[in-house]
Amino acid sequence: MGLAPILGGLTNRSFSFRLDGRAYVLRLPGPGAALVDRQAERAAYRALSGAGLADELVAMDQAGARVTVFYDGARVARPDDDSDLAIALGLARRLHQMRWPAGRSFDLAGQIRRYERLCGELGGAPYPDLERQRARTAELLELLGAIAAEAVFCHGDLNPDNVLILADGQAKLIDWEYAGRADPLLDVAMYCLCSFFQRDRANLALRLYLGGEPTARQTARFHLHLALGGYLCALWTHCAGQTGQTGQTGQSGSRFYAYALEYYRLAQKWADRDLTAARPSR
Repeated sequence: MGLAPILGGLTNRSFSFRLDGRAYVLRLPGPGAALVDRQAERAAYRALSGAGLADELVAMDQAGARVTVFYDGARVARPDDDSDLAIALGLARRLHQMRWPAGRSFDLAGQIRRYERLCGELGGAPYPDLERQRARTAELLELLGAIAAEAVFCHGDLNPDNVLILADGQAKLIDWEYAGRADPLLDVAMYCLCSFFQRDRANLALRLYLGGEPTARQTARFHLHLALGGYLCALWTHCAGQTGQTGQTGQSGSRFYAYALEYYRLAQKWADRDLTAARPSR
């Protein structure tokens, strides 16, 4: 049984191997494993058992070492492919209709505070006007709280590398360390951020997810999640780089931060509009 390294992944190290004629993936926690939630991952696999949405879990220990089935001929989604985008958002819609175990949520405000604290402990993040943006983020979180939709089962780290398209055309979501209950548009925004979509393509992703044109309330929530998610991802990538992880860190952190600035300006226009009386919608 030989181990073959699998490229990709900022938090873990992965290897493929064969045993008794079947292929598997061994995932070992990497230097940034402390940044993820293994309890969320275990809970997600339990909740999704038999649903066909996730990769097949074989075994997982308390430290996060995990064995899953390896799918020969599979590939990850291509950000610039409209068909792959539709597949990814279709998986998200199916996931959002699942029942998530009570008590576990993706706490966006809590995650932001956590990474702000970690950045401080690591000497601060090298982004311009960071303290001002931190105050702006508090404003955005307050507005999002006033118009938030019902929380549903979310992936929390939806991005093209976590959408696996199999050789037979089926698709599955992988890497569930951030899963929890949240506004469903969080997943759509995260996919756009991690794909580094321009505004037109981000708007296309929102329409594909919704199956039509968004309401003003949905657009506001989407812009808020892009602003807040950009800020969170910028902090995360800085912490990841400082804790010894490889991959896209410094440059992508600056790109995420640019989203936080851009969509803060867009989200500001919603602050003066009476969106709180609108009927909640996904």
